[in-house]
Amino acid sequence: MDGLTLEHIVARLGGELVGNPQTLVERLRPIGSAGGADITFLSRPKLRAQIAQSQAAAIILPAALKGELPPSGNAIFAQDPYLYYALLSQWFWRLRQPAFQPGRHALAHIDPAASVSGLARVDAFAVI
Repeated sequence: MDGLTLEHIVARLGGELVGNPQTLVERLRPIGSAGGADITFLSRPKLRAQIAQSQAAAIILPAALKGELPPSGNAIFAQDPYLYYALLSQWFWRLRQPAFQPGRHALAHIDPAASVSGLARVDAFAVI
């Protein structure tokens, strides 16, 4: 997975997108270390000064801060930015997991009397 567009993120998780829907984000990072390929979040309006300093491709912000945009011009406004970021984090994690590959590892031991489905995966050092 190379990343997700903001359009794709909002289509799946909701929120209101302001900015370029084709902006690609590749990572999730804290607001202080987020760069041009990253998405971050700010959940407390009292920390709004960090918005103007952010180098992130996009920031997830509370709906109460609708008038404020980061230098990138890209923001997703959500009712609960912390929850939104958590859901996005889970989604990124799932997308980065290797695809399931059925089969038998050479270091697995399967008794000749055992029956294993062709759809199963038997990893190294497994004993059946």
